[in-house]
Amino acid sequence: MRIHPRVIEQTNACLKTGCTGAEELLSPEAVSIMICVGMITVLAVGDIQLAIQSCQDERDCVVAERDAFQTFQTRIKRVEPVKLEPDKITEPLGTQSCGIEPTTSPGDATLRYVLTAYENSVRSLSHYKSGYDETLAESLAAGLGEDIVTSLVTNTVLTPPTQQTLIERAQNAIDVRTALVDAISTEISALVDRQETLCTLETKRENLRAHLDSVHACRKDAAFDVWCGLYELETELDKIAQQRQATLANSPMKEATSASSAVEEVNLYEYLYEESDAPRYPVLSAVGMLGARISADRNEVSSHFG
Repeated sequence: MRIHPRVIEQTNACLKTGCTGAEELLSPEAVSIMICVGMITVLAVGDIQLAIQSCQDERDCVVAERDAFQTFQTRIKRVEPVKLEPDKITEPLGTQSCGIEPTTSPGDATLRYVLTAYENSVRSLSHYKSGYDETLAESLAAGLGEDIVTSLVTNTVLTPPTQQTLIERAQNAIDVRTALVDAISTEISALVDRQETLCTLETKRENLRAHLDSVHACRKDAAFDVWCGLYELETELDKIAQQRQATLANSPMKEATSASSAVEEVNLYEYLYEESDAPRYPVLSAVGMLGARISADRNEVSSHFG
């Protein structure tokens, strides 16, 4: 399988706190808007939302690849392969292996047909064309194995063994991408869930601060209650971080090599985020951002104890 991480544009959010017009922002209506905008700025347009979009884009690409390999496989299956007699096998084409001109033309079972089928399915995907500077034959070799191209250019026709190998390699590519789509979908669901949880914690944080600002009598007691509430939010954040770290530590993704049935493991999260504009660890990044704000709040609220 060939990995093509999607890179998307990142919207930079301004998180400045020293804005003018503070008096207007303290009205009940403005406070409600400020809470909503704060969540959107920190989370929805921030780290986690960017990661969700990146994952969705990558999933679309993987689905397109899976469908393309299915199309390629279907076209190979419908060909009647050529059974060569030992004394009829042609000489290898050597350095002509990147060309697509066969020396024989037994119907569709030719090198030209296989390469064209690959060109019009897998290689027609925009991210394949833009991501690699390689010939058609090189792309086929990278995607399904150099031995496939060697067999085709040696015999110039599609023999039964080569056809069967092509079908099996294509099926393997389909299976790997199907599993990857499921893994990405699981990650998207996890990101959405964490985003909702962090939005809830952000709302609670804002409500605690708003409550303290609204109390004028017994302010010391109110400050202590708010401090305890903020401490509970920090505890919840710690649990989220620990759960996410456990998930990150157990994230292998099976990737079949093109030229054999051997399977190696790659890290799903490196695959998804290493070349993306989203943070390498979007949930932990958002947790850290919110945790820093809560910690600052606790320090500020504790000043009311004296």
